[in-house]
Amino acid sequence: MGQSASGEIDFITNGSDGPRYHQVSESVRDPHTLERELSSLRAVRDGYPKTLITLDDERLVDHEGKTGSHYGLVTWW
Repeated sequence: MGQSASGEIDFITNGSDGPRYHQVSESVRDPHTLERELSSLRAVRDGYPKTLITLDDERLVDHEGKTGSHYGLVTWW
């Protein structure tokens, strides 16, 4: 677990391409929960990949002008 200026990062993995940051939440359907989880990731400004893992359904996410796929943990099993 790591710390950022605005909260904690749940998991940080280190590979040959550098670190990857992972936040885990059961659900981010509530806007306040989504903001809390993303604020910790946004605080890390090093350009390395950041992942939010939830049990929510897969969907496209548009957040602060960045669009990406949101995959729930169930999708990965």
